[in-house]
Amino acid sequence: MLTTPPDLIKVGGALLQDPERAQAFLSQVAARTRPCVLVHGGGPAVSAMAERLEVESHFEDGLRVTSPALMKVAQMVQVGVVSRQVVSGLTRAGGRALGLSGADLGGWLRARLMRGGALGRVGEITSVDCSVLEGLLAQGVIPVVAPVAVDADLEPLNVNADQVAHAIAVAMGARALHFVSDVPAVRGPMGPVSDLSWGVAEQWLADGTVSGGMQPKLRSCHQALLAGVGEVHIGQTRVRL
Repeated sequence: MLTTPPDLIKVGGALLQDPERAQAFLSQVAARTRPCVLVHGGGPAVSAMAERLEVESHFEDGLRVTSPALMKVAQMVQVGVVSRQVVSGLTRAGGRALGLSGADLGGWLRARLMRGGALGRVGEITSVDCSVLEGLLAQGVIPVVAPVAVDADLEPLNVNADQVAHAIAVAMGARALHFVSDVPAVRGPMGPVSDLSWGVAEQWLADGTVSGGMQPKLRSCHQALLAGVGEVHIGQTRVRL
């Protein structure tokens, strides 16, 4: 059992595509003294591979519609490429890390089809086996989580990485949840903001001020705060109730 609540850090795939910035970020993570779980995205890499393999890929409300063919691409890229790159970067920086997907260790990260399957093989998290992560953290290992969960039949589901980070943060009683990407802060009508209440964020979601991938991030922030996560940040923006 951990005596110190961990931090959850989610890093976006766009940042990871820049080798220099990615290594600088991973070096900061490896140097942390507080235990942390790192969830990574990989959207640009998945899109690039899908285009190369001529597999259709498009988004609805910031979520990637995932056909069975695209699920194979997403799993291959997220688990087999991006996760390994992140683990290697942490190791080079002196950290100890282990890459995980939901299919590992008995299916520790479970999900069900979102919207009744309207988005294809897109899932929403239903359970997190925290003992898997706690065991690694107790040994000084940084768990690196790819956003692939499994359903009741242990079949893979593509889950938005922001939602994975939120679900793990809530399940573990995390001290803080940080979303790190190539976007430095949430942008409002007048530019980047350092402090954002959910009431204002909800208005921006409704009127289109916030769109694309920022939509699931803000919704994940709200759910995490409601569930008791102490601090939530998107880049340099602190989100509060």
